[in-house]
Amino acid sequence: DSYFVCYYNDKMIGLLNYSKINEAYNINKLYTIIKGKNIGTQLMDTLVNHLIKDNDLNTLLSIQVLTNNEDAKRLYERLGFRLIKDENGRDYIKNNSYYLMTTLQEYQDKMNERIKQDEVIKSK
Repeated sequence: DSYFVCYYNDKMIGLLNYSKINEAYNINKLYTIIKGKNIGTQLMDTLVNHLIKDNDLNTLLSIQVLTNNEDAKRLYERLGFRLIKDENGRDYIKNNSYYLMTTLQEYQDKMNERIKQDEVIKSK
């Protein structure tokens, strides 16, 4: 397992734990003590920028999200993850968890869109 940690004033305010499984990466935990400040997004962006250096852009990223954690599900969908579907086209749910995935390329594309939107907002 590997980690990225976010500190503010010498206090840990965010943690991302991930691991490599075969040729893909799984996000095991993303935790922030302050909600709504984009700390989770910044940790995810840092991870993806790190992984892009040494991996093919088609490399998969996956995560499980508890079905009662809609905020986390929305975050990952906003970042470019998509729900895995079962053979009937329904959301695949196992052990009370959604399964989501994306590629480094898809994530990078969404990240670039977010950066462009931020620049447009700042220029107004």
